[in-house]
Amino acid sequence: MTHSWRGLAVDEPLVALKALDDVWYVIAWTGQDAICELAARDVPLDDVATARSASEAAARGYLNNYLHP
Repeated sequence: MTHSWRGLAVDEPLVALKALDDVWYVIAWTGQDAICELAARDVPLDDVATARSASEAAARGYLNNYLHP
């Protein structure tokens, strides 16, 4: 997949930027939905950190990035 994106960036840079913008939009909304679901289920931050193989501080930053893109 990376090879395809890199090829697109070289051959059609404007198309690549638009495609990346669309992907970012989907990722941002999916991340926000997932965070809302984690909150609704009262998932502890420690569980999020474990799932991400990260510290609680790193997990908190990760979650904040989706809440405030």
